[in-house]
Amino acid sequence: MTAQNAKKVGANVVTCCCLPKTDLEDYSDLSVLGYNQRNKTIEDFDIVSRLPLQIIARTLIDYLNL
Repeated sequence: MTAQNAKKVGANVVTCCCLPKTDLEDYSDLSVLGYNQRNKTIEDFDIVSRLPLQIIARTLIDYLNL
């Protein structure tokens, strides 16, 4: 796992996830969470939007490359 290896060498780890309380968060210094929304009208499906998370991730990447 990349985050685990980065943490082992002493790097600061920032992760972006859609679900809270994952193993990835254990290796993170900072975790940015998206959201997972259950659609009440279609109960058989779990609707997930990754667009906000992609925007946040892209903003962080662009900021770090300045």
